[in-house]
Amino acid sequence: MGFFVMHAMKLLCFLIFFFFLCKPSSSSSVTPSVQPYPRDQSLSLLQFKNMLSISNSTTPECEGRRIRPSPSTENWKEGVDCCSWSGVTCDYETGNVNGLFLSCSFLQGTLHSNYNASLLSHLQRLDLSGNSLNGTIPPWIFSFPSLEILNLENNLFTGNIGKISAFSLKTIGLSDNKLYGPVPKSIFQLENLNNLLLDSNNLSGVVDTDMFSKLKNLQVLDLSGNRFLSLSTINNVNFTLPNLTDVSLSSCSIKEFPPLLKGSKKIHSLDLSNNQIYGPIPQWFYEMGNDSLLFLSLSRNSFTKIEKIPWKNILQLDLQDNLLEGELPIPPNSTQFLSVSKNNLTGQVSLSICRLKDLKILDLSHNNLAGKIPPCLGNISLSVLDLRMNRFQGTIPSDLGTSCTIPADFESGFRSLNLNGNQFEGSLPTSLLNCSGLEVFDVGNNRLHGIFPHWVETLPDLKVFVLRSNSFHGPVRGSFKTNNIFPQLKIFDISRNNFSGPFPTGYIQHFKAMMNMDESEGGRQYIGDRAGFSYNDSLVLAIKGKDIELVRVLTILTTIDLSDNKFQGEIPKAIGELKSLKSLNLSHNHLTGQIPASIGLLENLEGLDLSSNNLSGEIPRELASLTFLSFLNLSWNRLIGEIPQGKQFNTFENDWFQGNLGLCGFPLTRKCADDDDDEGSQPPSLTGFQEEDEMKHESVFNWVAISSGYACGVVYGVVMGYFLLYRRRQRWLLCLYR
Repeated sequence: MGFFVMHAMKLLCFLIFFFFLCKPSSSSSVTPSVQPYPRDQSLSLLQFKNMLSISNSTTPECEGRRIRPSPSTENWKEGVDCCSWSGVTCDYETGNVNGLFLSCSFLQGTLHSNYNASLLSHLQRLDLSGNSLNGTIPPWIFSFPSLEILNLENNLFTGNIGKISAFSLKTIGLSDNKLYGPVPKSIFQLENLNNLLLDSNNLSGVVDTDMFSKLKNLQVLDLSGNRFLSLSTINNVNFTLPNLTDVSLSSCSIKEFPPLLKGSKKIHSLDLSNNQIYGPIPQWFYEMGNDSLLFLSLSRNSFTKIEKIPWKNILQLDLQDNLLEGELPIPPNSTQFLSVSKNNLTGQVSLSICRLKDLKILDLSHNNLAGKIPPCLGNISLSVLDLRMNRFQGTIPSDLGTSCTIPADFESGFRSLNLNGNQFEGSLPTSLLNCSGLEVFDVGNNRLHGIFPHWVETLPDLKVFVLRSNSFHGPVRGSFKTNNIFPQLKIFDISRNNFSGPFPTGYIQHFKAMMNMDESEGGRQYIGDRAGFSYNDSLVLAIKGKDIELVRVLTILTTIDLSDNKFQGEIPKAIGELKSLKSLNLSHNHLTGQIPASIGLLENLEGLDLSSNNLSGEIPRELASLTFLSFLNLSWNRLIGEIPQGKQFNTFENDWFQGNLGLCGFPLTRKCADDDDDEGSQPPSLTGFQEEDEMKHESVFNWVAISSGYACGVVYGVVMGYFLLYRRRQRWLLCLYR
């Protein structure tokens, strides 16, 4: 993947497009041209239009842009001044067409190689990005003698990149296509080139470092996301690229620091993530961009040590998933984002971390850090604090929620607090009650104790609440001082504690977000996504009988896990009102009574575990209507009667019904009393309708990003004056700095 800022800078480059799009129109569209409109060029444009068709929808990359996608070529009519057409700009003095801006214009089809483009020889800017153009890129695209800016990003182009003879080119944007083959050598002859964006294709081969020697004006370079492309690192280079500002070489099979970065005093952002760089960091690297470097990612390499962090104005530093040892390195005070997740850091966290007053995201997860949390962290306006899977101990500081008392805005107070997998003791600090923006609160797998923290129910934005594997005890009942209880909660996991008393029906009846079938979340796909701000929270949940790490949490994921406690009484009928529920685990409690038939109303349910209780009666026939249900464990209860048949029940395992001496029928070998032959123990065949119904369903647990080890990195953005986030939702960092 490419780097966060790289694509913000790309947009900065292409914003120039829209400036020219608007400015010439005031002279060539609104007022009469000095020269008559070029009829031959008009005919050439109509031929271009006729090559393509208009699709019914735009590409995903165009969604959310300030400039609304529209079929620009629809008003291209014969006999009308082409300089007045949408997306066309002309030179005021000569009348020649000098720009085509057809980004996100619903275009689809293939650009024909025999198209006569010679009549558009004055073209300087060509933007066809964000369409559905396919096939190979025809040679004439690369041959316009005056062309300075070429943007074909976010299309479906395939094949090799042909020879480029447009020597005036300053920007080449071919990102996000399906291009393959080597990077043509002709690109490296373009001495005027400022921006080279080839990321997210299938390019292959080796790019030698010395090939860049003529590109003295190069500012932005992105070769990332080409799995079979590598960059050779020749150490004896005798040139520099002094104008480099943004470089992304992620996933380029690099084993050493690229020497082409030497002497890059102006560099702003650098992404060398997901390579094979190992050993010590060379001294020249520390001297690069001392005053200019803002964003640096060295994640997913094999560094063992970073001696210093000399970049005075660094904003975001990602060192995650390396082999770093020793104590936590403390970056400069300017830092807003720091991730050292998945390393081998040891020792305590120095109090000097609290000097970073602008810090918004601190991810120290998956290390061997120990000691207590510095209480002064409560004085920093952190949005995300991730300390999971370390050896922190002691009590959670009572001052941790101090920053949340600042008047609520986007910049202050926790959004995500994850302390899972440590050795914390005591109770939860009530100061967190002030953190009204808290969305993710995970303190699972610690040594915490006390009664259920009912004050959490008032947090208005809380979506994920995890207390699993602690020593909390007593009944789970709320204060009910307000009707607005857990208004946004989607994931409720209090499993593996010592909770007792009646089933917490009072809370179940107030889980409004689980009753809501409108799963759009305002366009947010993952919990943590926001405009200009994003961080991928990771959680470990019991799903379908297994503990699974979700490296990103879908907004449509709704789960309840009350397992391994001492709850008593009956399962309430109100459980059937949680229409969006995906997983329900009530196993290993002391529940009695019958399985409520209302569970059959949970049409989105994929996993149901009621095992190891004292449930009685028959299995409700309504459960057979749950087409999406792929995991059902009813073992070790007191259920009786015939197991329902049809749809998903025909796929369930014998073990999921064992320990119920009164059950009979498939998949058990025990036949029911009224069975006359062996057919009672065989699964009925699915009808064609049922098979089709099952094939249409794609489980949320199948397409959610799931991993037992490496989590996908983090993505964070801070508003920046001239940066504008516009594409690539899966970039690890989308940064807009203010």
